[in-house]
Amino acid sequence: MFYKKIKLYFAPYKTQKRSKKELQKIIEKIVEEKLREIGFFKSKNDFYFKHLDVDREAFISFHTSMNFTGTILSYNPIIGFIHKEVEKICKEVAFEYYGENFLYNTWTESLGYLTKKNEYITWKFKLKSSERAILKKVDSMMSTIRKSALPELELCCNDEYLFEVLDKHKLGLQINNRIKAPILLLVMNKKNQALQLAHQRLLQVKPSQKNEDVQEPEQFKSPEEAWSFFKRDKDPKYYYYYSQFFKRFKSYLEVNQNHC
Repeated sequence: MFYKKIKLYFAPYKTQKRSKKELQKIIEKIVEEKLREIGFFKSKNDFYFKHLDVDREAFISFHTSMNFTGTILSYNPIIGFIHKEVEKICKEVAFEYYGENFLYNTWTESLGYLTKKNEYITWKFKLKSSERAILKKVDSMMSTIRKSALPELELCCNDEYLFEVLDKHKLGLQINNRIKAPILLLVMNKKNQALQLAHQRLLQVKPSQKNEDVQEPEQFKSPEEAWSFFKRDKDPKYYYYYSQFFKRFKSYLEVNQNHC
């Protein structure tokens, strides 16, 4: 029944005259069907979300690119994990860094880095690929999602495991993990450790001063002010945003004494 339905997706598009947009429509319809089988449902912004438990969600999106001759379309699946309580606090204490339109997520990673090979992988589709070739390639991509992404997402539902992932930078970006890991400790009712880790990370990202005889301001007014004050051995703008996060995080800890 499934493959009879898939045949209908190919019907409007002739293989020899197929455009990039037409190939994408075919692939996306097949992918949507197959992701639904494992609990992922498409949202309005072309993300596919899966409910893991009360406080956690997973999502998948697909980055696409064409080769310079315009004959091969590459798919790079992006896997994401959302710890709702972590992201709720993150919105309060790190909004200056992420902005209003950011899709708050605890980590995202290209699918290839979740495999045993731990490398960047794309799935390539030729514009003139046969139905069989397209289905085979989509099946390969979906098989990798099942075998590599789903187990990792389930493991991350354990906060102790998730903390190690973030703290050791096993997944996601270090610039994000430095923010998320202390917040997760707070969610785990480890208030003192959360503050200590955030302060430790603050010191780690602090650049050297241009003039050691000048006292650092208690608070910089802007990223540009921090940029002019520090050397470039580390990113002054990132330090500015992290110091803003640390200040708000510390205040949040003081106000919300229930996390202890």
